[in-house]
Amino acid sequence: MNLPKNLPAAWAKLDEETLRLARLLRTLLQILVGLTLLLYLNALATTRPLMVFAAATLLLAVELVAWLVLQRGAVRPASLTLIFGLWTVLTLATFVGQMEGNVAWVGLTLVVLIAGLLLGGRAALLMAGLNTLVGFGYLTASLNGLLGEPLLPYSPAGLWFSLSVIFFASGGLMYLSNASIRQLLEKVAALEQSRVEANQQLEAMRASLETLAAERTRELEKRTAYLQAGIEVSRATASILDTRRLMQTAVDVMREQFDLYYVGLFVVDPSGEWALLQAGTGEAGRKMLARGHRIRVGSGMIGWSVANAQPRLALDVGQDAVRLATPELPETRSEAAIPLRTRGKVLGALTVQSQKPAAFGEMEIAVFQALADQLAIALDNARLFSESQEALREAQRAHGQISRRAWQEFLRASNIQGMSYRYGEIEARASLSEDAQLSNARRQVIETRRALQLQVGERPTLLLPIPVRDQVVGVMRFTKDPASQADQPTMWQEDEIELLETICEQLGVALDGARLYQEAQRLAYREQLTGEVTSRIRQTLDIQTVLRTAVEEIQRTLNLPEVMISLAAEPELTRLDDKTPEDEPLLTEQTQPTVEG
Repeated sequence: MNLPKNLPAAWAKLDEETLRLARLLRTLLQILVGLTLLLYLNALATTRPLMVFAAATLLLAVELVAWLVLQRGAVRPASLTLIFGLWTVLTLATFVGQMEGNVAWVGLTLVVLIAGLLLGGRAALLMAGLNTLVGFGYLTASLNGLLGEPLLPYSPAGLWFSLSVIFFASGGLMYLSNASIRQLLEKVAALEQSRVEANQQLEAMRASLETLAAERTRELEKRTAYLQAGIEVSRATASILDTRRLMQTAVDVMREQFDLYYVGLFVVDPSGEWALLQAGTGEAGRKMLARGHRIRVGSGMIGWSVANAQPRLALDVGQDAVRLATPELPETRSEAAIPLRTRGKVLGALTVQSQKPAAFGEMEIAVFQALADQLAIALDNARLFSESQEALREAQRAHGQISRRAWQEFLRASNIQGMSYRYGEIEARASLSEDAQLSNARRQVIETRRALQLQVGERPTLLLPIPVRDQVVGVMRFTKDPASQADQPTMWQEDEIELLETICEQLGVALDGARLYQEAQRLAYREQLTGEVTSRIRQTLDIQTVLRTAVEEIQRTLNLPEVMISLAAEPELTRLDDKTPEDEPLLTEQTQPTVEG
């Protein structure tokens, strides 16, 4: 709190009300000190001036102590010191004065006024009660002759002077009381005015907040509607992988959800020169698709949006010099072109059109751009999925060809191609000669890769393919004997067929695993032989020994009747590198050694 220069620094910590009481008490002490000093003049009009001097000195001492306490900021202790000090001194002066004209007892009314002014109404009532008891005690003692000779003698002039001081002191206290009350009233009025102004400000703020809340509510409702529309567009396009269907579904849903006049989707052609219309809503969209509507990149709103990878907005289509008018859409009043951006490139652009002027703002453009980016990612994912599926089919075809060649080589090398494995007496009797019916059925199963039921004589027969990856390597034939299963169904049941198909699939997996194992063993054996032959050949650096060791190890390892190595003559030598320096030495051996084994 900033205090005036004439106030003590200790008062800086006081609150506003306590500071008011401190100022009041300081003024009151100044008045009392002045009145007390006048009592010294009153002593000259009495017969015992020393006693008056003593009473005035006691009063002055009480006032000075209260002043010192007040200077330290202790307002309430200073008030109590002054009130009870004055009451004590005046009570003593009452009992030592005369009955006639006892000014001290009359002066106790000042204590009541001071108590009410500084401590409140309860303190004033308390002091009034104490003063009444003092007066009653003085009266009782005087009537019973208990009082001695008065120490403060009576004097008409002194009485007049003392009462005049008391009257002026009472008037001063009343003036201070009124001033304090007036100050409080002014403060209350100021507070009331502040409250009124604050209420007016709060009312204005409330109205402003209500208006802002209404605007925010409308904006929130609009954002919620756009968010819901965006969710619907995302849901409609999330599970579609067909590019054409995805684009058409996206523009139809956007038109419906955002209540638009027209929505079109353009995709940049491979040359990057034209933006081609790929999907459009309504009859206008069908007409423009039928005539192959396209826009050059860089011209028109769509071309500008694609070229700059930024949205473009026309709040009034009649005032936008860049926009190209379309005869199929005569009712368009506002339009926005939104680029389809994904992975750092622009696939195309969306055109959204409305019959209302200035229908699109920053929020709408942000929502459309988010949907356009999401749609671009979906289109790019659909393209990548299509390419990956095609690559997978190519890989499967290539793998199938490799697997097919591997099985052909395996069957040819293992000499099991065309062989049949049978079990059961019925098969033994029925397989003495290949039945034409079974041969055709087996060929049909291999071609169609599906199970086939047929009746061979009286026996129900089931043929199942043995699949290995994407090819059929064999056929399993199952036959029922009606004579031994008279109480069982003669035809093959669904559960039986499913079980046998599972067995055939597992058999195919086992056969392919066995083939791979045998091939791995063969390759390992080949690598082992190659390593052994190579290690023996490298045991010496002599050319003749190397050649002789090579033919011996190859003949021994492969059990060949003859192995021969012939070194080429000089005219038959050819360079592997046509950039060999001229000074590179050539093989100039004149002899043609031949090593045979």
